[in-house]
Amino acid sequence: MPKTLTKFNTSWLSRIDADDNPVKVRLKRGTTPTSFKCSLCQTSDLDCGNQGWRAIDQHMKVQKHKQVMNEWKQNRKFTVLTPTPFNPTDSSKSTTNSIPVLEKNYHNNKPLAFDEEVTKAEILWTMNVAKKGYAYKSCDELNELFKSMFPDSAIATRFHIQSNNMSYVMSNGLGSYFKKQLVNDVKKADRFVLIFDEQTNNQNKKQLDMLLRYWCNHKQRVVTRFYKSVILGHA
Repeated sequence: MPKTLTKFNTSWLSRIDADDNPVKVRLKRGTTPTSFKCSLCQTSDLDCGNQGWRAIDQHMKVQKHKQVMNEWKQNRKFTVLTPTPFNPTDSSKSTTNSIPVLEKNYHNNKPLAFDEEVTKAEILWTMNVAKKGYAYKSCDELNELFKSMFPDSAIATRFHIQSNNMSYVMSNGLGSYFKKQLVNDVKKADRFVLIFDEQTNNQNKKQLDMLLRYWCNHKQRVVTRFYKSVILGHA
């Protein structure tokens, strides 16, 4: 006879771990009836079909989970969306609880004010310029172009970002934000590799690029991320 698999039991959410921490803070049902996820470790589906609660207990005893848990206890200003106990008759409903974790809740479904929508559009375009390597000059008169392309859009009418402020937004706005996110992500890794790449730039100056290679818990793979560049002087 085929073995009967253990399904995720919502009563597990009321349990505490070996350190007297309530598991409902980070435990949630996976995308299948026999799986679970850890919101602290940002895991994908983990199987509990064969071992049931024991599989969850083993995950919480892993050293990396304990490390993240300790960091979580020291960080009380972050929140995430956590689902209500799973109900097969109504699995689409969820609730927002103020639960401290390491990843920020960006409230993707929260309605934005008009000024925030304009800022969002300008940020998305700035990120597109950085990703595609567009020249800053290509943004000049872009607001007039968008007005002509989208005459019925109030956001396009207010869109105003050009070459003279693109560099500032990218370096001092988005740059500092993503750098902070990178540092926080690297801190979660057991170890990392610092990579140096020295070259001569188009101004005939020696430039030292620094990159970080580490295991990313969120993506569940090794990633290589740019950290910063240092100008060493003339070649």
